[in-house]
Amino acid sequence: MLRNVYYSPHMAFTLMSVSSIDNAGFSLLIKGGTCIVHSPKSNIIGCIPLVWGLYYVGEFNSSPTPVANSALKLMSISELHCKMGHINHDDLCKMVKEGMVKKIELDFNLKPKFCKVCVKAKADRKPFLKKSKMVYMAYGEKVIANLWGPARVESLGGKKYYFLFQDLSSHKKKVYFLWAKSDAFGNYKKYKAWTEVQHSAQIKIFRCDRDGELTSKEFNHHLENARTIHHLTVHNSPSSNGMAKQGNRTHMNTT
Repeated sequence: MLRNVYYSPHMAFTLMSVSSIDNAGFSLLIKGGTCIVHSPKSNIIGCIPLVWGLYYVGEFNSSPTPVANSALKLMSISELHCKMGHINHDDLCKMVKEGMVKKIELDFNLKPKFCKVCVKAKADRKPFLKKSKMVYMAYGEKVIANLWGPARVESLGGKKYYFLFQDLSSHKKKVYFLWAKSDAFGNYKKYKAWTEVQHSAQIKIFRCDRDGELTSKEFNHHLENARTIHHLTVHNSPSSNGMAKQGNRTHMNTT
């Protein structure tokens, strides 16, 4: 089976379906670089030469025997779109009209069909904004967090992880050092209590990565009871939590 055929000027005359010939009752004899086609009555109806590894069905054969010619198929723009490697429909129409693609008759009356392959394979992702347009006025309106670790070197207390919180109104950061990632939920509750006492505020929106420790049923249940909205970053897109990541680098460079 041929894949990724982007341009074939003699496409309609190049490909031959052996199964279709067999189903029609014809037979093939391949010998000495020639494919001989026999009718159901064993009469020779065509000889196809071997050209560049393919048995090319074309009108140029100088053999005295009859030549097997394929009929031009009226093709839809969607079929040609798939055969030519999912090129833009308008570009394909232009190529056919200007003769850049030969041996193809395109049905311009048929409208292009929706192509799932193009959506899944070609859909691009727009870059995340470097600066948010939202302005938060009070402490706790939105808090972002990042769970980091393990560190290659343990702290004096034997801890390898830390949980960084940053309030987006004041941009103040608070860090909790952890022995394991499983301590994240307990330290979130500590930060929540600290916010309530020191700032007389509630955490209204909490944004974090999709770590399993931050998306557990226990964590989600706690946020729901506190009426806190849980924002998660986009899948496989650390840049969507860029401010927290920058806070990580700042914290690591100053400690």
